[in-house]
Amino acid sequence: FNHVTVSNYYKHKVRQAGSVHISNYFRHQIGEITGEYEQIEFTNSIIYGNMDDEFTFNLYSETNTLNCNLVNCLLKAKDETLLLKRVNHQNLIFSEEPLLTNRETKNYMYPDTLSPFIDKASVQFSTQIPFDLLGNSRFSDGKPDLGAIEFQK
Repeated sequence: FNHVTVSNYYKHKVRQAGSVHISNYFRHQIGEITGEYEQIEFTNSIIYGNMDDEFTFNLYSETNTLNCNLVNCLLKAKDETLLLKRVNHQNLIFSEEPLLTNRETKNYMYPDTLSPFIDKASVQFSTQIPFDLLGNSRFSDGKPDLGAIEFQK
């Protein structure tokens, strides 16, 4: 997943897991079955919402780690230390507030000028998707942003 914005502020029922939830096993009628996926990778992405932890996981064993890479991402996580022990990571941003200009609508198309995800994307991964969802160049200001939409000055 490259340049993805996952934003979940669902209010009507209590969610049991974060907006992104990964498990390295599943339950079947005959019992638990383990099965490792090849690899999951999030790059230049935002995973945020109204839960304390928006990137959650279940492990078959407490000694397991996830075959997951998180590179240049902004995450909302209550226990950053536990997450960092379970995944491969590089240049993560943990933020209490994504700093949007319209906080009521939680619209990531309109970050505040001080938003922590502006100009934080990896150029290497951004060249794979040089335009955002609206057709804007990720390189118009020379520094690509995290998420699906490039900040426009």
